[in-house]
Amino acid sequence: MMLITRRALNAILVLAVFLLLAPAAAAQTGGVRGKVVDAKGQPVEGAEILIQSKESARKLQLKSNAKGEFIQIGIFPGEYTVSAAKDNLKTQIDVRVGMGEAREITLSLAPGGMSPEQAAAQQKQIETLKLAFTEGVTAIQAKDLDTAIAKFNEALAIAPNCADCYYNLGIAYTQKDDLDNAALAYEKAGELRPNHAETWNNLVNVYNKQGKSDKAMEASNKAVAAASSGGGGGNASSLFNQGVILWNQNKYEEARDKFEAATKADPKHADSQYRLAMAHLNLGDMAKASAAFEAYLEAAPNGPHAEEAKQFLDAIRKQ
Repeated sequence: MMLITRRALNAILVLAVFLLLAPAAAAQTGGVRGKVVDAKGQPVEGAEILIQSKESARKLQLKSNAKGEFIQIGIFPGEYTVSAAKDNLKTQIDVRVGMGEAREITLSLAPGGMSPEQAAAQQKQIETLKLAFTEGVTAIQAKDLDTAIAKFNEALAIAPNCADCYYNLGIAYTQKDDLDNAALAYEKAGELRPNHAETWNNLVNVYNKQGKSDKAMEASNKAVAAASSGGGGGNASSLFNQGVILWNQNKYEEARDKFEAATKADPKHADSQYRLAMAHLNLGDMAKASAAFEAYLEAAPNGPHAEEAKQFLDAIRKQ
């Protein structure tokens, strides 16, 4: 014989009471059925639910179940405030309960015990941030750099730790040839998101333009470390930047080794192939220079150095 647990028995009794009362209650009262979720839409178990009448002192209290759900029947028609709270999370919503109906609602808990007004204000601020950021990106694409800079600064006024805002601000300043502010923007972006290799690679380019070889190498090392940890931007770009730094210091053999390492990391990295060819050419290895020029043209047949590469190849072949 199957045993009925106390929990199951209680559930059956509750259901029985509901079935007995439902026909009479449906004629004169209504109900509220709902679900409590967190900021990610996941159910919240054990949230304190309070259904408070706006027209009287009547209030009802219950808790959400393991699925975040709750139901309350036998509510007289009228205006109510339904709130949910757990730990430091709280939210509420106003509902009108009609006769013979169960209003369905979803209560999304807001952080910090915010009121609906505060939550709405925060949401508005988030939308303003998104809009400013999007308009900044659009302005960069349109080469309207002053507007882009203004928009990203507007976004940063709302979210001071927005790494993407600083990163794009660095792009805008670089295109405007304002290298000092570009460097400051990339430095801040790197501080906030140290594992983003492309930030450090862009900073390397700025430092190179400023003639700051030591800082460029330091940033390049960070780019290599970030790329190795999977932070994006590609190890080839980082190695290429190190090669450029060494080339600018007239360390041609060391530069060649970096360019070669970059092409091994990514054979399609056209800039590395071209620089490797130039390094071999400078060091007198025509065969390797020829192979690197051909690799460059394969990777970027219409690249900025395509004509030069063809001319060098013709000269080498005529020797």
